[in-house]
Amino acid sequence: MAVLNGSALSETLLGTILDDMIYGEAGDDLIRGGAGADTIDGGDGADTIDGGDGNDRMVGGAGNDVFDGRKDDDYIDGGDGYDKLIGGAGNDSLFGGGGRDYLDSGDGDDVIYAGDGDDGFTNEIDPATGLLTTEAVSGGNGNDIIYGEGGNDRLKGQWGDDRVYGGLGDDSVDGGDGDNYLEGNEGNDIIDAEGGRDTLIGGAGDDHIESGGGDDWGDGGDGDDVLTGETGNDTLIGGAGNDLLDGGAGNGTLDGGAGADYLIGRDDHDVLTGGDGADTLIGNAGNDHLYGQSDSGGNDAGDQISAGAGSDYVQGNAGNDTLDGGDGSDRVNGGADDDKITGGAGNDTINGNRGDDRIDADDGNDFVRGGQGADTMRGSDGDDVLLGDLGADVMWGGTGVDTLTGGGDADIFSFAKGDATFSSAGAGATDTISDFANGTDHIRLGIGVPGTVLQGQAFADLASAATAAGQMLQPLGDAAGVAALRVGQDVFVFYEAQSQMEAIRLDGLADPSLIDTSDFV
Repeated sequence: MAVLNGSALSETLLGTILDDMIYGEAGDDLIRGGAGADTIDGGDGADTIDGGDGNDRMVGGAGNDVFDGRKDDDYIDGGDGYDKLIGGAGNDSLFGGGGRDYLDSGDGDDVIYAGDGDDGFTNEIDPATGLLTTEAVSGGNGNDIIYGEGGNDRLKGQWGDDRVYGGLGDDSVDGGDGDNYLEGNEGNDIIDAEGGRDTLIGGAGDDHIESGGGDDWGDGGDGDDVLTGETGNDTLIGGAGNDLLDGGAGNGTLDGGAGADYLIGRDDHDVLTGGDGADTLIGNAGNDHLYGQSDSGGNDAGDQISAGAGSDYVQGNAGNDTLDGGDGSDRVNGGADDDKITGGAGNDTINGNRGDDRIDADDGNDFVRGGQGADTMRGSDGDDVLLGDLGADVMWGGTGVDTLTGGGDADIFSFAKGDATFSSAGAGATDTISDFANGTDHIRLGIGVPGTVLQGQAFADLASAATAAGQMLQPLGDAAGVAALRVGQDVFVFYEAQSQMEAIRLDGLADPSLIDTSDFV
């Protein structure tokens, strides 16, 4: 074994094939360890240290040092100063120390500690282009562990299944290829997964997280984060803060967590959960599941949910929510509180649940249930079924052959011109109120109905129907233009809407004489 001691001058110190101990002391030294397991201390000054073959231990000390571990398993500590550490082949341990360092572990399963300072931003001239480039703390080949520690670091795992930790500061963390674990920790970090099946953790701070081509799992943590999925089936969690989550292509699972979050499902079949706070959820294409709030409860702020195209499931949960099923045959549930619900195109199933809800079924043959509360429900152009359930509800079936059931309490059934056109087809061709309770429920004919007396062809049609049924026409006193009549086993309310005969069937009412002016509003 050789022991070489430098001086305060700038010297060249060359080791042997044995296990050498080399001390550069002060000065800008060039030190080569050669073969063997060498121990090298550059000391003060801007030193260039080449470990050579063998498992070497190299320490830079003060000054801006350059290290090259070459082969085998090396330990390199840059110390203070702006250092450049290259591990080379083998399973190396690199410590940047104080200062703004550049670290490249090379091949092998390496461990990198960037240390204090803004590491990974060494500027070099690219010989191919002549341009100034910014290099990163790089893991190289192998399954590496990289710690950014203090400072604003730029860290890249490169190839292999790496674990990269940003540490303090605003870090840039890139996993490279492989199935990686990437964690920004504190600070406003940028985390990029690239290829592989990765786990991405933002930690505290306002982070930007982008998944790669695999099925990735991302958690923004505290702060106002941006999480973006790519082509895989990604799981994105916003955590605390006002977050933006974009599922990208693939079947994404998005959870906004606490805060006022904005979630976008994009194409394919996504699951979106807003969590606590006033959230906005956009399903877009695909058969999506959208939940306004997590089952754990908490903040009951209202959510904005638009399911988009596809056969979607929408759950508002707590809060005064605005829900839109969009195109497709959707299932929409309002949850607690006072919701505004639109079914959109398609044959939808809508349940207002609790609260005083406003429900518009829109196009299609829809089933609408108001649930508890004083609900306002509007059908569509299709053949709809409206069920008020508990509470004093207002229902309008729209055009088509609709069935309206008020449920408990005093309900109002509204009709406009063309909603209940009378036809020789009989009971199956007009609207039905299945549980009309005279003296409690009311019928509203004021939407587009002039209120004139039955006359002309309308009266002739009504008289013909009465004659055919063997019943007498029973006018409603001063309720001009309206009459109640039994046709077979059914009781109908007839009215004229702009010279067009309209009829409403009242199920469960045996005697038309029970209908009088007090039943109309």
